[in-house]
Amino acid sequence: MKKSRINSTTVNLRFIHLFKHLTLQELADLSKHLHLVELNVGEALYRPGQKLKGIYFIERGVLKQYKIGSKNKEQIYQILSYNDMVGFDSALNQIPATEFTTCMEKARLIFVPIEIVNKLFAENVQVRMQLLQLSCRELGAAQNTIISFSQKSNRQRVIDLLLDLRERFNLDQDNMINVSIKRIEIAGHIGANEENTIRILSDLRKKRLIQTKGRKIGILELNRFGEAYS
Repeated sequence: MKKSRINSTTVNLRFIHLFKHLTLQELADLSKHLHLVELNVGEALYRPGQKLKGIYFIERGVLKQYKIGSKNKEQIYQILSYNDMVGFDSALNQIPATEFTTCMEKARLIFVPIEIVNKLFAENVQVRMQLLQLSCRELGAAQNTIISFSQKSNRQRVIDLLLDLRERFNLDQDNMINVSIKRIEIAGHIGANEENTIRILSDLRKKRLIQTKGRKIGILELNRFGEAYS
């Protein structure tokens, strides 16, 4: 992991929702306290037990958040990308992190010390609103995960994941979802074993609902894809 000072002339901080209402002067002053963090594939941003000193915003790349289950397998509950906020709960409440956060695709993140977050929260109404909205979004995502695991089959969870990835990452020039994901990572996300996940993907491919190219997956007929849900 590489950490360096922010250069406000080369990094556009307005991509961060939290900062979009700040003036140019406020952004310039703020940048003096921020850091740029770069991660390579497989590197951990943080691990369970660490107390975070601030929050991160993803400028580029993909991260996954997961816990280790009883059988020593990854249970992925969130895949994070551009503009997602990372580490908010641990940093704000000053409690140890309970999850692993690891890089899936080479990433750049902006680190904001919690003192700066608290100062902005106290002084800027718009920042307060943005933080509340981001927190509510995280809570909603957690609730959806609980519902998915309690009410849906593995097949339905695979379909939900692919639709979510398609919406968030868009398509590349070959009409594949623009993110590389291992089959074992899909299995970790839906709470199934790798063999079962491969069988589900193989069945969807045989029915010409998806195509695969290495670690990338494409949805061939979006209108028909919902038929595979039942």
